[in-house]
Amino acid sequence: MESKQFCAGIVYTLFSGEVMFRLSRQADGHFAIPKAQKRQDETERETALRAIRMDEQRRQMKEMRVRLDKVFGDDAYGVSRSGIARTTLYYAAYVDPQEAGRTLHEGEWNAFEKLVYRLQDKREREVLTHAMFFLHWKHGLRTDAQWISEMETYPGGCQGLWYREHAVDIHSHIIYGVDDGAQSLEEAVELIRLDHEEGADFIFATPHYGIENGYAPDAWEVREKFERLKTMAEKEVPGVTLFLGTEWYCAEDIMFRMQRMEAWPMNERRLYLVEFMEYGVYSESAQVITERLSELKRFRFPAILAHPERYKAVQQDWSLVRRLRDDYDVLMQVNAYDLYLNQDSRIRDVAQWMAEEELITFIGSDMHGLPPKRVPRMREGIEWLYAHTDSEYANDVVRRNAEQYLGVPPLLETWQPFGYYGSGKWEK
Repeated sequence: MESKQFCAGIVYTLFSGEVMFRLSRQADGHFAIPKAQKRQDETERETALRAIRMDEQRRQMKEMRVRLDKVFGDDAYGVSRSGIARTTLYYAAYVDPQEAGRTLHEGEWNAFEKLVYRLQDKREREVLTHAMFFLHWKHGLRTDAQWISEMETYPGGCQGLWYREHAVDIHSHIIYGVDDGAQSLEEAVELIRLDHEEGADFIFATPHYGIENGYAPDAWEVREKFERLKTMAEKEVPGVTLFLGTEWYCAEDIMFRMQRMEAWPMNERRLYLVEFMEYGVYSESAQVITERLSELKRFRFPAILAHPERYKAVQQDWSLVRRLRDDYDVLMQVNAYDLYLNQDSRIRDVAQWMAEEELITFIGSDMHGLPPKRVPRMREGIEWLYAHTDSEYANDVVRRNAEQYLGVPPLLETWQPFGYYGSGKWEK
């Protein structure tokens, strides 16, 4: 299929703490974002600048210096009636307020609310909404919850705040050579890369710990390998941050193991991911699960129960999950894979019911390795969650609960949604 590359400039300035835009005014009263087709001898930035200058010349305006900051909508894609694919890069083009002020009285600059519905192209409305939110964030302007909620009502909403694209995976077996997960540093890095492609920005490494289930690695060996993996991941998979935790087998004496720090809590917080045995014909009863989790509460060891949907005791009595949450303050982690992709209907039905009843606190991949082991499959489960539950609840499960309980930085502190920063130089 033939394709064409276009580049565009979203020209903006700041007046009294408000973002104002200067778009291309059409003869019929509508607006458009100035764009031009890329030439072979041009860079994308040069094409965007040419698009801005062509619009200025068409309207016989004085050229203004602009500073290209950021790329928006680099995934904007469409196919024309003639079958030609079009891809458009949208740049933010900043104009100094003093220079822009000369044309303020001429009505060349307009607020977002006056422009967004006068853009004819649906994609451009979404891009402008996206840009509006980013520019407020970039310049330290209004980003409170009420404003974000208001912005969600516009075309495309605040797509940059879609937590589904910035998920936290709180359950993985990527510390190599300590359990049945990754067995080499290279395999671990590849798993991290795959998980990032599935939408995870933050990943908790949670190796098994429990003599009874065959894995009791030395805590400091785990820490050493984690630091090595973290260093390698920063180089090989930029944009991902790793945290250390443990998937503790919830043994009868688990409190003493935790007190002795035989393994690690979640991100050095006093919160523990725990599991029960479930393999073959062996499973632990509801009574055992209840008694041990009640002991953790009594000794003030707050627990996250790993993948409750996989325990036969839960499959036989779904209400057990609610009792554990309400009576013993247990937080629940469901495997994203189980929400949609798992072919075992007993597991999938419990996971989906927990989502619909808003009983899930966190999600995780529970990845163990490259095929034939369990690879990270987060995206389909996250999409199912957003399609079948309230979006605010889904945001909590996908990320915000991890911000609240596990020390993950708030999205607004880490958000880099549009690729790369430009040079920041003024361009004529």
